[in-house]
Amino acid sequence: NAVVGITVRFDLLGTLSATETVTCFLPKFGNATASNSALTLLARHPTTKATLPITGAWDKATEKITFTATSDVSYTTAPITTNQERYPTGISVEILVRASNGITAPP
Repeated sequence: NAVVGITVRFDLLGTLSATETVTCFLPKFGNATASNSALTLLARHPTTKATLPITGAWDKATEKITFTATSDVSYTTAPITTNQERYPTGISVEILVRASNGITAPP
């Protein structure tokens, strides 16, 4: 299985508060990859590229990456990129999980 970098992008309708999480299920990923509680990643705003306070952990058993805000991510630091008039307090986040973490693609 090939080792891959993974890009995750999401919008939320409000603040991602410190310690809150977003979980991404990646079925059949990571068959040859151990769990990793401190992924190497870049969390940023998709337009401004400003870095965001988010960490990530890979759980091999559940095939999930859990992203955790280490401090608040709000519309002032990561304004939503679509439909801002309708969702003025929404946020947009892009996370690049580096290939150096060793997570493998499905066979």
